[in-house]
Amino acid sequence: MRRLASGVPGLDEVLGGGIPEGSSVVIAGTPGTGKTVLAQHMLFASQGQGKVLYLATMSEPQFKVLRYQQRFAFFDQGRIMASVVFEDVAASMHKGPQSVVRAVEQAQSHGMSHGWW
Repeated sequence: MRRLASGVPGLDEVLGGGIPEGSSVVIAGTPGTGKTVLAQHMLFASQGQGKVLYLATMSEPQFKVLRYQQRFAFFDQGRIMASVVFEDVAASMHKGPQSVVRAVEQAQSHGMSHGWW
């Protein structure tokens, strides 16, 4: 099975060579443990591996999260929406599971080649 590099030092070794292509990855933890930083580091490290989709139920506006991420060396403003696509599915969650599925399908239909986030 082909694996995609996470771009995070040491993580690919723990994962047996990276994330299996076509996987969905859920990063969970308590507030402040670095979930968003880890996920976005992986997104920006995916250069050359196609478009990637980041689905979140963000408690903060996307612009605020992205502004915070700009402090990190991995951040690349030029890739936002070109190859790193952010989708907030929080509003869909309030309408039920089928609404979330439709939101994900719609986001994927915009040229997504990997659905691992």
